[in-house]
Amino acid sequence: MHNVVIIIITITIIIIIIFIIIIIIIIIIIIIIIIIIIIIIIIIITTITIITIIIIIITIIIIIIIIIIIIIIIIIIIIITIIIIIIIIIIVIIVIIIIIIIIVIIIIIIIIIIIIIIIIIIIIIIIISSSSSSSSSRSSSSSSSRSSSSSSSIVIIISSSSSSSSSSSSIIIIIIIIIINIIIYVVIQNYQYHTITITICSKHVLEISRTGAFDPCQYRLNQNQIKSYLSLHCNTLMKINCCVNALRQRNEWELVSPLFQ
Repeated sequence: MHNVVIIIITITIIIIIIFIIIIIIIIIIIIIIIIIIIIIIIIIITTITIITIIIIIITIIIIIIIIIIIIIIIIIIIIITIIIIIIIIIIVIIVIIIIIIIIVIIIIIIIIIIIIIIIIIIIIIIIISSSSSSSSSRSSSSSSSRSSSSSSSIVIIISSSSSSSSSSSSIIIIIIIIIINIIIYVVIQNYQYHTITITICSKHVLEISRTGAFDPCQYRLNQNQIKSYLSLHCNTLMKINCCVNALRQRNEWELVSPLFQ
């Protein structure tokens, strides 16, 4: 036990001595480096001349001038971009104003064309109503009364329009009343044709079936085929409801029902 303690003490002493030696060596090296640096600085200071000082000053001035020039160029570029942006904005505003003016002119022209078309339609409707009122009076008394009321209302419109054509407000009122009469006339005419269409078309289909001609209700046709058949064999005003009764009797309404939606 005593020997072990002595060995441990001697080892620690040796380690301490080694550390002390290493520290002393490091201090000596640092001192030598400092001395060398001081010597180099002294040599540089003693060898510097007036020419080197002038060169250093000139280089500093040149660097400052270059920095100032770069800053000026950047400022000029920023100003130019701002001016270009302002010019572009002004051009865009002018173009937008021109487009708005053109659109307004086009809208005015369209309104004038629509008014002319409405006047032409009114004249055509007056001519048609005069002929259709006589035919509808032969078919049923109710339809003749409705069509005559619509034609008489249109005649009242025309007389009122001829009497009050001087003022713009009366023209607007006349146009509104004309549009209302057109709607009433169309509704009455649709009602008249709807009431007589089903019977005529069903009779037409039955006659074709008796003569042995082609009957579209006997086959599973697509919508385009049925439409083409109706356009060939039915009246233009009645082809929408053609084959309705026959299809319902044969429970094939789903074949043609999409055409009536």
